[in-house]
Amino acid sequence: MYSEPNQDYNLKFSDCWETRIRHHRNHDEEHLEPVRTELLTSSGTTNSKELVDEVVDKDGPVFRSRNNSVMYAHAGSTTSLSCQIFKDVQHGVITWGLLAQEGQPYTLLTVGDSSYIDNLRFSIEKPIRHDQWNLLIKPVEIEDSGTYECQATTHPPQSIMVKLIVLEAYAEIIGTKEKVFKSESNLQLVCALQKATAKPDFIFWYHNNRMINYDTDRGISVVEDSNGSTLTISSVSVSQSGNYTCKPSNMKPDSVVVTILAESKSANALQDNKVSGVLRSSMHSFLCFLPAVLFIVSSF
Repeated sequence: MYSEPNQDYNLKFSDCWETRIRHHRNHDEEHLEPVRTELLTSSGTTNSKELVDEVVDKDGPVFRSRNNSVMYAHAGSTTSLSCQIFKDVQHGVITWGLLAQEGQPYTLLTVGDSSYIDNLRFSIEKPIRHDQWNLLIKPVEIEDSGTYECQATTHPPQSIMVKLIVLEAYAEIIGTKEKVFKSESNLQLVCALQKATAKPDFIFWYHNNRMINYDTDRGISVVEDSNGSTLTISSVSVSQSGNYTCKPSNMKPDSVVVTILAESKSANALQDNKVSGVLRSSMHSFLCFLPAVLFIVSSF
């Protein structure tokens, strides 16, 4: 249920906090005092040794949440890292931190229910409950990938780790990038969300530069589900040819080119025109080459 404390954590309460905060902010002694004061005030004592003795529950674990869990979130979404404790345990102060990585030092994020850094994206999830100390990240950024530590100031400290993997979600319109429909037929485009860990706030469809989700008077309907969005246009006309884009919030959009054939044409006719064009080009090349062939033959 919880991780055994590392050897590095076998420090006295005051030394542990001063070391962590000094590594995080490299502040002077005066910058450490507000955090130290907050920790002591929360337990109603002014002596760090007395504080340790008062909050310790040496025999019991603090955390109910599983240790070394892995969370996935796509950039731009909101995620919550779980840190649940046993209700009746003496846990001291709960903190969240981001472990050192790629040359970056340990970053202290929250102390109790207060944010420690000047980044409003990180906070303790509301409403705050005595047994829930989840870390809310809103919105998630690619750089947030890493291992997060929820720690209780017992002696020695106990903590759990949560690894956050941030993905780049994107939209994908199913099928080829060029689509052909007959005039007065029904057009349907399906947009799937790839690598998405949460439903976006919205998914907008665009015809060229115009957002068309609510153009119901033009025969347009949009249906969303957990996997994406489906655009349907009934009885399309040639004027509805053009570029169609599926654009979810906080995700990379996708586009296709749609060609609407006149009523007298068909998709096969368009293909026939392409084939005819190739044949005409080949015949032209042959006729240009024919005089040279006749001249060589006549020379013999």
